[in-house]
Amino acid sequence: MISILLPVYNAAGTVERSIRSLLGQTVREFELLVLDDGSTDRTEEIVRRFSDERVQYHRLPHGGIAAALNEGIRRSRFDVLARMDAGDIAFPDRLERQYRALMQRPEHSIVSCHYAVFRNRSVEYLVEGETGPDGIRRRLALHPDIPHQGVMYRKQFITAAGMYRPVPLEDYDLWLRVKDSAEFILLPEVLMLVEHTRSSLTNLDVRSRYRDHYALQHPYYPDLTSFGITDQEETMMTIGWREYFYGTRSEALRAWRRIGFRLAVHPRILTALLVMLLLPERAFITFKEQRMRQRLSYLMRYFSAASTRCRAQLRHSLSAEGQG
Repeated sequence: MISILLPVYNAAGTVERSIRSLLGQTVREFELLVLDDGSTDRTEEIVRRFSDERVQYHRLPHGGIAAALNEGIRRSRFDVLARMDAGDIAFPDRLERQYRALMQRPEHSIVSCHYAVFRNRSVEYLVEGETGPDGIRRRLALHPDIPHQGVMYRKQFITAAGMYRPVPLEDYDLWLRVKDSAEFILLPEVLMLVEHTRSSLTNLDVRSRYRDHYALQHPYYPDLTSFGITDQEETMMTIGWREYFYGTRSEALRAWRRIGFRLAVHPRILTALLVMLLLPERAFITFKEQRMRQRLSYLMRYFSAASTRCRAQLRHSLSAEGQG
């Protein structure tokens, strides 16, 4: 038995596809809690069109995603919780594969998966992170390899950790709080299609999000010894990447200079250095936001089984919108 938490806010144009993808799961025994965070559009009307008794609509006062998720946790009936976002699409076997993996792991496990990013009717790139618990934990110093909208965990563990806090990046905040007690598992297969939502962000918005990201990290990684990496070179690489993504270019350069001539064996860092030195600030932000490395990798693997499956699932899900 699984309780699925689907927070929504003014999602009339996208929530239908998400619900349909969940009702088409190979796992049939679940409850879907649609947590409406005070929508002012036709979201409620769209959700109530579904006559399936597993779909439960909950109207909440507008309080943000963290408050909606915490209320969903409190109202959920089952111990296993899964996350979903409005607009995103779950592959038919997503819940089955994650549930099977979770049941084979300790009570403090958090399971997620690889995902593909789409916009309009096209897949843009795949996101594939570290799959082992140790690698995921190390990379938390930069960003989470655990995509929040595709996660599954046990309610008791998340409740004991204090659930979600009303802060920017509420999911990353939770992962950082439990990083020393949780076992993170990322299934090495694409089980989610995630809608691209950043197209309307201005450079000011992006810089603000970077500041939030950096401020959230700092209490957990305040100095060189706090990264939990014994190798000095790997530590400086991590610090350089953190500054590259969320801090300042000067600090990234300072960290990477400490690696010295060994930089020659790190082509990704050399590429990042070239980008930092050649691009002006606005172009540099755009380069990072557009996930150029993932886009190139997707194009190179366009005819692979994973890429083909993603495109087929997207076509199927979008063609079903508005039916029934």
